[in-house]
Amino acid sequence: MNVPERLRRRSAVGRRGGERRRAMTDGGTGERAPRAAAVGDDPEAFHEQAREFAGRHGAAGLDFSPASLARLDELVADEEPEWTTVELEDGREATVAPLAAAAACYFAAVLVRSYDAGWVADEDYRWALSVEPPDGGELRLNAFGIAHEGLADVPRFAVTHDALVVELGLDGERVADPQTEAAAADDEVADAKELRAAAAEDPEVAMAAAAAGIDAEELIDGFREDAADLVEAWPSHDLDYSAASLGRLDALVRMELADDALADATFGATSDERDLLFTVRVMQVAGYLGEVFRRQADATWETTDGPALAVDGPDGTAEVEPIRVAAGAVRDGDSTAAVFGDVVSRLGVEDAG
Repeated sequence: MNVPERLRRRSAVGRRGGERRRAMTDGGTGERAPRAAAVGDDPEAFHEQAREFAGRHGAAGLDFSPASLARLDELVADEEPEWTTVELEDGREATVAPLAAAAACYFAAVLVRSYDAGWVADEDYRWALSVEPPDGGELRLNAFGIAHEGLADVPRFAVTHDALVVELGLDGERVADPQTEAAAADDEVADAKELRAAAAEDPEVAMAAAAAGIDAEELIDGFREDAADLVEAWPSHDLDYSAASLGRLDALVRMELADDALADATFGATSDERDLLFTVRVMQVAGYLGEVFRRQADATWETTDGPALAVDGPDGTAEVEPIRVAAGAVRDGDSTAAVFGDVVSRLGVEDAG
């Protein structure tokens, strides 16, 4: 299992057989605003853009081979991108960089020509690159997110390719510059050290920090997805988002999710399997608790100082920090049902069922 993408801004998440799987750098964009809008909105337009991009940069040696992805990294790193705003069909606006969008098309074209891959419509990314490993299943990449993140950090098309080869067992050779791969690994280690240092000083502050700076809408959607994942994974526990279901959630946590091995795990860190497992379980429990508060007590999400639920009632207002409550449930056996009951009782919220 892996850390949800909105907590790991450098992690791309694909879906393989219904399970989220961390594969490579993505920047956590995962947004519905299609950054493909800068080059078109259908696979044929993407393929044509890849051909035009390679033609414009013939001197760079963009020959659609996997090895050319290292040269693509260099080309994108050396160019100064221009940004433009496009209006989407649903009335929203998206800020995109044509350079990144075109580079994403070329990156995808390399994978399509070299492996069992192709563009597919996707509910999260609008258009995703589907890669099928030899042992079956599917992993979807946010190719446009990967490319745009490279403008803010370091282009890592070659590293992404190598991650696919290694993790999915694709029939290919690694092509990234070892120094680039080392830099990516150093970033992960630095992030983990920072989180561990914060957790050692104040675990609760570290939890809020892990979610800080993330787009509010993305974060809230992510909590709802985590709740849905939990419900789907444990159908026998009748998690129907009612207030009464929190008692069943507590039982599920005690029987299946709590583990003494997670006692010193760090929320949001990625360098240890225990950290990953603890983070995923906390996020799922927090997401479910948040949905119960939202549906049964008309709570609203607040994200100014980290994710929290604002609950209003005749007798006042309360703020609930679902990550903190969920961590206490998974680590110490605290009751989510008791927290919900206490809040609605103190505020005089009626019919919170």
